[in-house]
Amino acid sequence: MPKLQVDFLHIGLHKTASTYLQKIFFPNIKDLVVLNNISTEIDTWFVKSFIDAPSNVFDNFKFIHDFKKKTNIKNINSRLVTCISEENLSGNIYTGDNMIEICNRIHNSFEPRKILIILRNQVDMLLSLYSNYIHHKGKSNFEKWLNGDAKKLQLLINKLNYSNLISLYIKNFGEDKVAIYTYEDIFGAEGISNFLSEFGLAQNNFSDKRINPGTSLKGNEFLRLLNVLGLPMFKGRQQIGSLFRNTTNDRKIVMDLIPDEINFLFEMNKNIEKDFSLKFNKLYFNI
Repeated sequence: MPKLQVDFLHIGLHKTASTYLQKIFFPNIKDLVVLNNISTEIDTWFVKSFIDAPSNVFDNFKFIHDFKKKTNIKNINSRLVTCISEENLSGNIYTGDNMIEICNRIHNSFEPRKILIILRNQVDMLLSLYSNYIHHKGKSNFEKWLNGDAKKLQLLINKLNYSNLISLYIKNFGEDKVAIYTYEDIFGAEGISNFLSEFGLAQNNFSDKRINPGTSLKGNEFLRLLNVLGLPMFKGRQQIGSLFRNTTNDRKIVMDLIPDEINFLFEMNKNIEKDFSLKFNKLYFNI
């Protein structure tokens, strides 16, 4: 069975403005259709049938057939640009589990013109991942979450060594098909306009309204205590959390807690810049 023809797949990473892109940015791009967001039912089905399906259950021929039927892909005007946008395609948010298997599923099911990957400096990423953990009723303080399990920490660092993900997709799709941008540039006036222009799309009505902005460690400590007290759904917790935004001091705390791991990632960033012709800002290095 022929593969699904799409213009691009946006595969994440998590915590790199994916919700902003899906809810605010992409819907305002004329002639762009996000196929898995045509309806809530299709999006839920896509995650369950493509991302979460166990290895012994997933059938890419059945998936292709069902996807065509659900999205009515044959009837989409050829002038429109089609894409899939789903951060969970990059694997588990904390460990990257299934990253390789999901890439293989994409390779066997889709024929994209481009793969879009968005990175974020690892220190801020760790702070944002911890916020996500707290948001989902986590009860460990930041130090214990980060250092309490050496194996978990190593998996987390492996996930944040972005060369693993980039190399995987270049190997499967070719260097010319993998487009890499950074979170730090998404909210600028230029944003990902160069990427969109490859498909004849224009970045109109630019908005930098952020969704789910990060909470500082101080704010997360307050929210963590609510979780410990059995009040994860405490009315007004989101509003309270919004009063505490990330600070420069939070970055220093991360670097002091796991200096060896952070220095390793900073060194890897230098290699990524060189190997994949990228240009990171200073947040990706120990400057």
